[in-house]
Amino acid sequence: SDVCSSDLEQTLSLGVQRAIANYLLPQVLAPFLRGRRTARISIYSETQEAALNLFQSGSVDAGIIFDMPSIHHLQGVIIGAEPLVIVAAPGHPLASRRKIELQELELFEFIGGLRESQFFSLVETSLRMAGLSKYRVALHMQDSVAIKNAALHGLGLACSPLCVLEDEIKSGKLIQLDIQRQLPPLAIKLIVRSEEHTSELQSRGLISY
Repeated sequence: SDVCSSDLEQTLSLGVQRAIANYLLPQVLAPFLRGRRTARISIYSETQEAALNLFQSGSVDAGIIFDMPSIHHLQGVIIGAEPLVIVAAPGHPLASRRKIELQELELFEFIGGLRESQFFSLVETSLRMAGLSKYRVALHMQDSVAIKNAALHGLGLACSPLCVLEDEIKSGKLIQLDIQRQLPPLAIKLIVRSEEHTSELQSRGLISY
């Protein structure tokens, strides 16, 4: 279904990667919806693959997912970037260390996404770009919240978007490791069916971060 300027105020459907939908999108939707009492927005919070499939099948008007080479050909615009951080439970040997070399992480087990998932590939690419070429993922999980909960229970290091872990870092339940080299952030892409749809969404203030 296409986004038309005549009915955008009334209905809009988005396929959104889960971490973006759960932690970043609400702050954008809140001011948008306050000023538009007739707006009706449906958010499909999915894995990266499922959100992309919803868009490509025509089931949603637009998608918001993490950018990666396989979707560079799709019409859209980069609308933000989310930092990647590595965290550990407070009792982890690295939790109290400062200026940790990335290579030191090779000695410790990680919790990560499912090996076949696009999210796992995104995180792995960022780690390798930063210089961590070898690391062992002992536990693979589909959902970023599940990965976070496993880290809270001390099952290993977790590399995840900051938005997923921010509250636990602030409360001290998880420790953000002081890594010497910053990890490349994950770019966030709004995918649409035409440039007109991109301009329409941005002009109406729905996409502002």
